Amino acid sequence: MKKAIIFDLDGTIWDSRQGIKDSWNEVYERHTGVKDYFTDEAISGVLGKPMTEIAHILFSSFGENEQEVAKEAYLHENDYLCTHKQIVFSGVVETFETLKKKYGLYIVSNCQSGYIEAFYQCTGLQYLFDDQGCWGDNQLSKGENIRLLMKRNGIEKAIYVGDTRGDEIATREAGIPFVHAAYGFGVAESPDAVINDIKELVEVSESLLG
Repeated sequence: MKKAIIFDLDGTIWDSRQGIKDSWNEVYERHTGVKDYFTDEAISGVLGKPMTEIAHILFSSFGENEQEVAKEAYLHENDYLCTHKQIVFSGVVETFETLKKKYGLYIVSNCQSGYIEAFYQCTGLQYLFDDQGCWGDNQLSKGENIRLLMKRNGIEKAIYVGDTRGDEIATREAGIPFVHAAYGFGVAESPDAVINDIKELVEVSESLLG
């Protein structure tokens, strides 16, 4: 039986909020002349949402051009993250190397196309993962992308690890157990397991996947 652990990215594996904020502010200033428009709170409040929804929330001042300007910000963000070091949570590399001996490791995110690849280039951690999926590649929900990834890779048993209520809902839609990364940016309602440190995932995975 092929077993897998599928991960959210932001708030679960790394914290790129500073890079996102800085890159989006550069685009905003380019269009308006206003510096430091986006705050830490604004960025934290939208992480995990589909990109069109983020555009409507944070780029609405551009009116009918909100999606166009947001797309420019997302593309600039990808380039920025490739060359600016971000924070990978403590213990991720060692824990994932241990998990990889027994399970396939994957990423499914609501991010734009190219963002996961930017994460790989920024961190050098692509070797840990077997495949990935994201909203930007097909505009499918996270739950649908989890199911699609599992089908594509012949995964028979899996868990999803994420930090937000949205992750929990998507995991329920996919029909697999949800592990809440409580050290991340959000909350969960009724997860199958909770980890307060990524290192705890080794024991939790053994319990849920065998």
